[in-house]
Amino acid sequence: MIRFGFEIFFARQMVGSLLVLTGSSMIALSLFGLFHSYPGVDPSGHVCTQRILDYQIQLASSECFDVAKGTELVHHGTKHSIDRRITWTENWAHFILGQLYGPMAKTQNSFRLIQEGIADCSERAQILKDLAESAGCECSFIGLGGHVILEIQTESGPWIADPDYGCVYRGSFDEWKEERNYGSIARTLRKHGYTRDTVLKYIQIVKTKDDNRVLRTGSPLSPRLYSVEQACDYAIWLFPLTTLCVGLWMVRSPRSAVAA
Repeated sequence: MIRFGFEIFFARQMVGSLLVLTGSSMIALSLFGLFHSYPGVDPSGHVCTQRILDYQIQLASSECFDVAKGTELVHHGTKHSIDRRITWTENWAHFILGQLYGPMAKTQNSFRLIQEGIADCSERAQILKDLAESAGCECSFIGLGGHVILEIQTESGPWIADPDYGCVYRGSFDEWKEERNYGSIARTLRKHGYTRDTVLKYIQIVKTKDDNRVLRTGSPLSPRLYSVEQACDYAIWLFPLTTLCVGLWMVRSPRSAVAA
C-alpha cells in the first residue's frame, strides 16, 4: 500500500514537473512575441511603415483624418503580397490554428500587418480602416469580386478609398459604381501610373455589380477570424498560466496527502 502511494506520488511529481516546464515554455514564447517586431521595409531597404505609425499618433492627438494622405501612406508604406501569414512569434496559439486550418492563418490585426509591412488588398483596407476609425470616421468594407476597398464617412462627406491601388474618390459607393463615373475612375488610375490593361480590368471589376458586397459599418471583414484572433490573444497568457499553476500545485502537494 505504501509502495503504491509512492508510485502515485512519483507519477504526480513527474506530471506536475512536465506541466511546469510546458507552462513556463509557453509563457517564454508569449513574452518573446511581446517584444519581437518585424519592421516593414520597401524594396530599397528603407523603413517605411513607421510613417503609418507616426500618422496614427498624430490622429490620436485630434488631427483630422485626411483620406488621401492615409490611403497614400498605407499604399506606399506596405508592400502588396497575398502571402502574409501569422507567425509563431506573433501568437503561437493562432499560428497552431493556422497550421491546422489554412484560413485561420491570416491576421486582421493592423499593428501586426504594419510591423511586417506586407499585406493584400483586404489587409491594406484593414489598416486604413483602423486609421480612419481612430479619428472618429465610420467605415465599411466593400467587396468587388475578390477585391476589397473602403467607404469612409468624413465630415466633408463620403469617400471611396482603395489603398491597394493608392486611389481615392469623392462620393458614396452608390455614386461611384454608376457607369457615368467609369471615366473618372479610369483617369484616376492612369494618373497613378497604371497601364491601360490594368485600368480596363479594374473597370470590369466595378462593372460586375452582382458580386459587389457592402459590409455593415464598423463590421470586421471576417467576424470569425476576428473572434478567433481575439481569443488567441487571451489564450497565449491564460492557458500557460493555468498550466503552470496546476503543475506547481501538483509538485508542491504534500506527500502525505497522496499516501493517504
